[in-house]
Amino acid sequence: MRYGLKNAETRELEKLSYTLRGEIEIAVAQNGGHLASNLGAVEITLAMHSVFDPDTDKLLFDVGHQAYAHKLLTGRSLSGLRKKEGISGFLSPSESACDAFVSGHSGTALSLAAGYLRAKKLTGADYEIVALVGDGAMTGGMSYEALNDLRTIGGRVVVILNDNGFPYGNGGIDSGFSAYLDDIKASKIAAPFKCYGAEYIGVIDGHDIGALTEAFKKAKESNGITVVHCITQKGKGCKAAEDAPERYHGLPRPSFGKTNEGITFSRAAGEGLTALATLDKRIVAVTAAMREGAGLSGFAERFPDRFFDVGICEAHAVTMSAAMSRGGLIPFAAVYSSFLQRGFDGLLHDVGIMNNNVKFLIDRAGLVAEDGETHQGIFDVGYLRLVPDIVILSPENTEELKEMIGFAAGHEGAVAIRYPKGAPPVIPERLKSFLTRPIGENAVLVSGAFAELEALIAAEICREKYGIETSVRYVKKLKPLDGSLTEDLKACKRIFTVEDNAVSGGFGSAAAEAFSCDGSKTVKIFAVRDAFPKRGTREELFCAEGLDGETLAKRIAREFESKQLGHKSGNEEKK
Repeated sequence: MRYGLKNAETRELEKLSYTLRGEIEIAVAQNGGHLASNLGAVEITLAMHSVFDPDTDKLLFDVGHQAYAHKLLTGRSLSGLRKKEGISGFLSPSESACDAFVSGHSGTALSLAAGYLRAKKLTGADYEIVALVGDGAMTGGMSYEALNDLRTIGGRVVVILNDNGFPYGNGGIDSGFSAYLDDIKASKIAAPFKCYGAEYIGVIDGHDIGALTEAFKKAKESNGITVVHCITQKGKGCKAAEDAPERYHGLPRPSFGKTNEGITFSRAAGEGLTALATLDKRIVAVTAAMREGAGLSGFAERFPDRFFDVGICEAHAVTMSAAMSRGGLIPFAAVYSSFLQRGFDGLLHDVGIMNNNVKFLIDRAGLVAEDGETHQGIFDVGYLRLVPDIVILSPENTEELKEMIGFAAGHEGAVAIRYPKGAPPVIPERLKSFLTRPIGENAVLVSGAFAELEALIAAEICREKYGIETSVRYVKKLKPLDGSLTEDLKACKRIFTVEDNAVSGGFGSAAAEAFSCDGSKTVKIFAVRDAFPKRGTREELFCAEGLDGETLAKRIAREFESKQLGHKSGNEEKK
């Protein structure tokens, strides 16, 4: 159902808030997703839709995990939330014209606002520009760069500051901006945001629809930047989420079948790092608003003086870690793969040039279920391989992850350890023999714990269905490439590489560079195609990319069938 709320009565909007909260809670209970942040932004969203027009105005959400109410109001059902055939958990213009821009990473809305404002002035278009910005986004540098630039442009932009006092993942970190907001609320600052040339309206109760509507109308009449400062309660309307907003920030999809055994990679990373830190006081942990997700809560409790959560600013985390290493510490920076992309300049310039002693714990590497294209961890191998001298590791399981953390702590220079979300897959005993059998003419080299399971299934199908014998080797050292492979592959003529990383510049590319140069071997790369994977379960994503065991077996068999017709290059059709 599409709701038309332009100039709606306050009483009508208040009634609708209960309906929206109920639908959000049901959807998250069934599909997982972001609960606390969405419940806290319901009234703000209703007031936005009452004053502004989602069909024509540019409503920018920073970040998109607070936009579930917006999706409902623009006629979308949450029943298929984060599912393959359902709707995204973030903003997606391909899903609705009411979504002005993709929004999966934080700190972009004000830069987008500046871009739209310049476009509006040059094209003569007629629309309002509204940026709903969480206080967590204001811990990142891009927000200030954009505010600084907006002043020079001139023209109207409405900035709605959603201040819930609990930026995601950092437990209400005592940052400079948090202190600034506290001073504003205590009336200690007479002219907030004046340095950016912005008008200020606040402090507004973010759950008082009448007050919100009036504030937004006033901002709409201004001639420049207006910041509307709203105080909200994260998890509003759900007591459990109100009491523990960090726990209820992002919830996994409920599992009704067999789950993976053992602890998650994230938890193992935290445990391994904490154990090492008891032995070496130089070890410190750094994260960018990912304490819980990266498994570092235990480290933070045990070593509060050696744990640093810098907020949503990955570039700062990387460069700061580089300087900490020069100062005699051993920093471990724990960041999700898709977020570390934002720190690439620091990786190359500040860590790489001097090969500084920084260690990266790269969580959520590979294909990531449900969150969609904004959160896929499929690019890190490619951009990490560009950094000279860095060591890139990929563990098969959690015990290997702990061992690799130990190696990293003792290695002088940059080390990156990448691992997937969740616990390692369970590998049936019957498949393990493919990992130890001698390598003959055909070998499958695999990187990624879940890719390994599919490669082993493919090896079994190749033998039983197609009569093709292969051996499988898990490659744990991606850069420099494991030297022992050279001897192991001496008799091998055909190498197939399997990874849940992008085909361009990934592990397969490294293997092709290493093993196909003398012409005695062919290397065929099976990886994520050159596109952004959509959402779905991990199994659905592997199938969509042609990386499930059955499809891999067909693709390998096809190489044997077509060898007399000539070799196909590239990442050919997968099925």
